Amino acid sequence: MVLIRVAFVVLLLLFNAALANNPLLFPANDKAETVNIVPNPFTLTNGWWRYIEISNEDLDQRALNLKTVINKSVDVLRPELKKELYSLVQQIDLTLNEIVAHASAAKPDNSIVHVEKLSYSVSEFQSLFENYHELKASRDRILLVQRNEADVAAKAEQKAIQTFVEYHDIKDNSERKLKLGLTIMANRLSWYLWKIQSPEREKESDILLEKLEQLLEEIDYASVRITADDQQLNALDEQTEKLDRQVKRLNDEVILARDSHANVIGLDFLTRLTEQLLEQGIIIAEIEKQDYVLKLSILKSIKSLILLQRDNSDIEDDPIEILDDNIQLLKNLKTQTEHWVAQTTNERTSIEELLSSGFAKDENKQAGKLIDDRISVIKETVQALAGLEKTTFNLQQLTSLLEKNLGKSKGWIFKLRTTGMYLFDQTGGKIWALLNARLFELSDAPVTTWDILRAVLILFATFYVARFLQKSIIKYNTNSEGKIPPAFYTLSRVVFYTSIVLGIFIAFSSIGINFTNLAIVAGALSVGIGFGLQSIVNNFVSGIIILFEHNIKIGDFIELDTGLKGTVRDINVRSTIVNTLDNLDIIVPNSELVTAKVTNYTLNEPIVRIHVPFGVAYGTDKELVRRVVLEASKKVDISYDDGVNRRTQVWLVGFGDSSLNFELVVWLNPKLGRAAPGSWKAIYTWEIETALKEHNIEIPFPQRDLHIKSGLKEAIKPEAI
Repeated sequence: MVLIRVAFVVLLLLFNAALANNPLLFPANDKAETVNIVPNPFTLTNGWWRYIEISNEDLDQRALNLKTVINKSVDVLRPELKKELYSLVQQIDLTLNEIVAHASAAKPDNSIVHVEKLSYSVSEFQSLFENYHELKASRDRILLVQRNEADVAAKAEQKAIQTFVEYHDIKDNSERKLKLGLTIMANRLSWYLWKIQSPEREKESDILLEKLEQLLEEIDYASVRITADDQQLNALDEQTEKLDRQVKRLNDEVILARDSHANVIGLDFLTRLTEQLLEQGIIIAEIEKQDYVLKLSILKSIKSLILLQRDNSDIEDDPIEILDDNIQLLKNLKTQTEHWVAQTTNERTSIEELLSSGFAKDENKQAGKLIDDRISVIKETVQALAGLEKTTFNLQQLTSLLEKNLGKSKGWIFKLRTTGMYLFDQTGGKIWALLNARLFELSDAPVTTWDILRAVLILFATFYVARFLQKSIIKYNTNSEGKIPPAFYTLSRVVFYTSIVLGIFIAFSSIGINFTNLAIVAGALSVGIGFGLQSIVNNFVSGIIILFEHNIKIGDFIELDTGLKGTVRDINVRSTIVNTLDNLDIIVPNSELVTAKVTNYTLNEPIVRIHVPFGVAYGTDKELVRRVVLEASKKVDISYDDGVNRRTQVWLVGFGDSSLNFELVVWLNPKLGRAAPGSWKAIYTWEIETALKEHNIEIPFPQRDLHIKSGLKEAIKPEAI
């Protein structure tokens, strides 16, 4: 690795040495005898142009000698070739004249004189901004000329170097060599002229830049020294009212331009051209209106600067409000200007593509006139944007000055407020730019971080709204016993799920998802999803069936084939929660409640009948048993007896091995008592046993007698032990 680096350094040094010794790129210094010889286009050496560069004392004579040699070389040529080379000779003459004029011209006085006045009138203060824009325009022109001249000089030097190679290979004094020699001289002299003019142009540009900075300092200095009496302030108010009326008029023109654009209907070529022309006209109207809005804010800002120097009680309009309005106006204007520039650029590109496609304006005069109008409108738009840029700069400077003077007048509280707002704007702007960063594209539409966050926020908001609606329906329809009618429970569930589905649609639509395409994809994947999520889909559909069928409702006491008993507490999308008698919450898949046998003790009517078996000893009075057990059943709160069809009865159901088998057949109404359904038989069995015991009624149980016969000892012999 070290050897490679050393080799690279050696090659670099050799390359630099080669460049330094290249006579084409860096001509060697000729001797004094060489530079005093007038260059001849037939015998140009590497440093021929130093004949002009070497001294300014006799530059006039040297330029004249060079022109004489060139003219003599061309005069001997045939007329047609002489005419061909005339442009090169003329270019050399003009360049030599400019070189001589530059050497003899007096150096301009670029000293900067700065005069600070004790006070400024409103017009003098406004003229400072006009002077600033004039100086800036001058500097912009110099920079543009400097860039263009640098490009031309670079191309000329490159062409001179390339031509010199071909020129050097020609040994005889041919017409070809003369033409190449004149070309080399013209390009090299053009490069030399730029070389001697460039430092002065850079210096002039730097001086103008210094003047601009000094003028900004003077504007700052003058902002606290503007003087105006009441009459001048009234005149300022009149200008403000006049501008306000202009803004309203221009606003009406913008509305009229938009209406004209809206009335253009059609798809043909001429209609599209007209529509695009009117669109650009709307932009011009909007720019002109915005320019007057800025000028109106400028006048208000100047008046605020004047009144801030007086007693605060004289200020009618709050300068802080004017400052905030200016900041907001400039912020909105930035976005609008970017839109106008982009639209104008697209319009210019559209016209260039149309003209480059071979469209002939002469063949279609009406379309050609529309295109010419569009070109004129674009030029007008560019000029309007340039004027708007100047007005925007003025308002920006006045806003900064107003903020600075308010800081001096209001103290640290205002500075703290301004700093906080600035930091918020800067941070907010960066955060907003980060949120609007493009992540990917979906259906040819860019998806940003903000789009995804917005979709997530919509989903969260939808969930909480749906939950709120569901709880509201349940809350306002729950009875005193804490139970909600099944219809309202179903309604709450439907509202919840519908809200969630709508929220999902809205969230996906906000990031540009096309549900038409999504439906196609979902249809293609439905089979695979159906097999993969078969159990979930089954339970989901079963949950919908349970909700709408009403065979199982919240608060029902049910019993499954598996023996699970309990009260239905909640019915969800995938499962139902059953609270058992032991206060355990069991999650039961909805499909089991739909496909399996379920006993619902409280489906239609809560009054049910149960059979409680018991037995007494043989020989017991049956009537006594009936009376005692009926009296015992009445002690249970949930017993129901209407005396007609639903009566409590005691049945003799059979003869057992050791007892008479009876059943207490009793109707129950759980609403009449607090007993849990699983304890119904236990309650009645308890009361029956107590009543039978009180009346000395025997409850038999199986008995076994063991009889030991004699002769057992003889049967068991000692040998067997």
